[in-house]
Amino acid sequence: MAKKLKMTKRGMKIAAATAMTVFTLFACFSASVAWFQAIQNQNDDSDSFSITDLAGRFKQMTFHELAANGKTVSTNESACSFKFNKAVSGSISYDWNRKQFSTSGTTTISLNPYETLDRYQPMLLLIELQEEYKNVGANEIAVTATVDHVDGKGFIGERDAQTNEPIYDLSDEDIYETKNGVNYYWLSSVIRFFSKSFSASAFTSFSSGSTYDFTLGNMESQSHFVDINSSTETATFSENINIYGSQANSSVQYIAIIVDYFPDAVEFIYSTYLGDATLESAEYDYELNYSCDWKMEVR
Repeated sequence: MAKKLKMTKRGMKIAAATAMTVFTLFACFSASVAWFQAIQNQNDDSDSFSITDLAGRFKQMTFHELAANGKTVSTNESACSFKFNKAVSGSISYDWNRKQFSTSGTTTISLNPYETLDRYQPMLLLIELQEEYKNVGANEIAVTATVDHVDGKGFIGERDAQTNEPIYDLSDEDIYETKNGVNYYWLSSVIRFFSKSFSASAFTSFSSGSTYDFTLGNMESQSHFVDINSSTETATFSENINIYGSQANSSVQYIAIIVDYFPDAVEFIYSTYLGDATLESAEYDYELNYSCDWKMEVR
């Protein structure tokens, strides 16, 4: 997935340049592990990227776009609500016997342009498990994400604690990957996730309407790779995050994940590189492009 960050004197804009898709990204980053892995059990002595049990939990992931007029925003973020189409734009399923993924439709995430006055551009990923797992333990079922880019690198907008200058030079070839003449930076710097799980009966009730409706205040968790401290103007980056973890004694068959921009991080990056010579060059013209730099696991 690649996104474009456009920063001008009037504001900033992120536009979809390409989309995030499991298989396209795997082809683009053939030296790395696939963006998405489905696993059931992961022991200390196992290969963390292998599928360890043929009787795994993961069944499929479906992709759902925001419905027409499906966004209601508020200055109180917890009150923001979104309606997603029930129609599936694409799906990814896994055959545990053959150890193979299969896809149908458009298995991509393409977020609408980000603007300072229109920050929410969500898309829904809906994970269905093989069956309803009852009375599971805390974090027994989980969705995690791990950054794949070069060790020692973190948030693209990070600043030096002493000088407050950018840590990273946008012209440094070590911090971007060039594809078709375009330089792509780390998408983990500008993305976040919201999650919520459902038992079989809860999902039946939830999905009785014409759309899948969510309010951010009712989601079980929010996660992002970057934590921003506005008061100190500092950022902390984590290479591994938990997107979802089951609650103790819960029943789970469906996991909803809303993917969206992280406004705090976007604005921090804008502030970091305001006036940057590379960003203002004719080549960049106030635009930064991002590509997916993490993998996800379901267990």
